[in-house]
Amino acid sequence: MIPTITSNSTVTYRDEQVRTQFSPPAPLDAEGRVCTELFSRGTPALRGFDFQVNWDSEQFTLDTTRLGDNPLGLTPENLLSVPGVLRVQRDTLLNEISPPMPFGITLFEMCFLPRTMQSVSYLEIGRRNPSSFQVVFQDTVINNPRSSLLPGSLYLPEQQLTDTVVLEVVPLPGSSQDTVTCATILARQFTGVRAFDFSVAWPEQLRLTSVNYPASALAGISLLAQGENSARFGFAPDSLRNISLPPDAPVLEICFAGDFVPCDFYEIVLAAQPATSFFERQIFDFSEGGALPFQLRSGFLYPFAQDSFVLELETVLSDPAEELHRVRLSTPSDACLSRITFDLRFPRSELRLREIETNPERLPQFALVTAFFTRPDSVVLLLRDGTGGANPYPAGEIGTLVFRRLGERDTVPLDIGALRGGSGSVEILRPDGVIFNSPVVFRDGALIFRADTSSAIPFVTQSDEYPLTLFPNPATGVVHLRGLPTAAPVKVWLYDPLGRLQFQNTLPGDRVELTAVPPGTYFLHVQQGERRWVERLVLR
Repeated sequence: MIPTITSNSTVTYRDEQVRTQFSPPAPLDAEGRVCTELFSRGTPALRGFDFQVNWDSEQFTLDTTRLGDNPLGLTPENLLSVPGVLRVQRDTLLNEISPPMPFGITLFEMCFLPRTMQSVSYLEIGRRNPSSFQVVFQDTVINNPRSSLLPGSLYLPEQQLTDTVVLEVVPLPGSSQDTVTCATILARQFTGVRAFDFSVAWPEQLRLTSVNYPASALAGISLLAQGENSARFGFAPDSLRNISLPPDAPVLEICFAGDFVPCDFYEIVLAAQPATSFFERQIFDFSEGGALPFQLRSGFLYPFAQDSFVLELETVLSDPAEELHRVRLSTPSDACLSRITFDLRFPRSELRLREIETNPERLPQFALVTAFFTRPDSVVLLLRDGTGGANPYPAGEIGTLVFRRLGERDTVPLDIGALRGGSGSVEILRPDGVIFNSPVVFRDGALIFRADTSSAIPFVTQSDEYPLTLFPNPATGVVHLRGLPTAAPVKVWLYDPLGRLQFQNTLPGDRVELTAVPPGTYFLHVQQGERRWVERLVLR
C-alpha cells in the first residue's frame, strides 16, 4: 500500500480497499441529539454498495441522517431505517460512480436521540450482515474488494464517564437449606461496562461451596483467586464491547456452607481489597478505556431467605345459625420476622370484626393486633415480634379472626393485602439497625354460609390431612387438582362470590375444564369419597 499526499494534505491510497470510520460523537445539540459522522479513511471510486449500521435501539433512536456534500450521491430511496438499523444501498446496475474519497471526507452524518441520560451503545458497521461493494480501480470493476469498516460508539460526551456502577449483595430467595444458604450480587446500576475486577469476603464460620454466573451477557466472568475467607472476580472479554444490564440483574450467585443459626445475619462484604477493584468503560474512539466510579454495597446472609412470606386466610364454610364465625390466618413456611403491617378488607354491611385471637403458642413473643381502622371497609393488622429484633417465625397458625354476621349474603369475601400505597413486605431488623424488606404473598379467603343445595352435600369441614392446591391459579380455563389422595373420580362445584352455582361435574381425573366460565373470582368445591375441599380460584 503506497499512500499519496494530495495538494490539500488529505491522504488517499493506491489500492482498491474500502475504508470507513466513525467520528467521536459531538455534544448534545439544541434539539437534544447526539451526532456522529461516518467518514472515509481512503476509498476508491464506488459503483455500487450495500452495507448497514447497527446500534442499540433501547439506548438510542435515530432522528435524522444528514447527507451534507453527499459524495456517495445518496437519495432517500438509498436509505432504509428501522429501529437499531440503517441500511445504505445503491444498485450496481445504475452505473453511477462516486469519485475516489480520500481520508477525512464525510460520507454522511447520523443524529440520535438518547433514551436516557446514561445511554451508551456500540456503533457497528457492516458487522451484522454481509457488506458488499463494487469499486472501480484503474479502469477495472472489482466486486467485493477488501474493506476496513471501523466501528464507533454512541454516548453523551459530557456524561461518558459520570455513570456509577452499583452492585449490592442480597439473600438469594429460595436457597436456604439446613447447612447451605446463598446470596446474589445484583447490578442495581450497570451501564456500558467493558471490564471489572472486585472482591468478596465472608465471615470465618462460612465456607464458599459454589459460584453461579446467571447473567448471560457477562459470559466470560471468572473466579480469579480464592482465599479462605475471600474471593476475587473479574471480567475482561476479548471483544471491545460495552455491556449494560437491566436494573437488579444478577451478576453472581454465591453459596456458603456453615452451621447457620436461624435469624442470625452473616455479612458478605464487597470490595474487600478496594485497591484492586475497578470498573471500566471502553471508549471506542480512544486507545484505552475510562475508569467508571462505582459503589459496592455489602449485604447479609440469613438462613430464612425464602421466596416470600405467605399470609393466607382460610375459606370457611359456616353454619349461618352460629353466633360467631372464626377464620384462621396462617403461614405455610418458616420465616424471619420483625413485623408486618397489612390490610384486612371485608364488607362492613355483612360482617363485624369482634376479636383477634393470637395463637397461644406464639405468645408472648409474637402478637397479632389491630393497628388502626383506615376506611369503613378495612382494618390494619400488625404482626410483630415483641422483642424489638428479628426472630424465627415457624410455619403454622398465626391467629384467628372472629366475626359476627350482619347481612344476608351467602358468601362474603375476605381480602388481605398490602396497605394502600404500601410495598407489601416483611420488615426485618438487622443487627446493624438497618431495616430491610422480604416479599410477601397474600392469599385471600371467604366465609360461606350456604351448603351445596343442588347435591345436598353439606360442605362444612375440609380435609387437612390431604391439602389440595389448584394449578395454575389464576387460570385461563383449565385447572389441575394437585394433592388428591387417590385416583378415584371427583365431583366439583364452582360458585361465584354471591354463592350462585356456575358449574358442576363428575371427573375421571384431576383436570377441570372451565373454558365456558366467564373470567372472575370463584370458589371451587371438590369432593373425593368422604373428603372435601374448598379453594379460591381466579379465572382470566
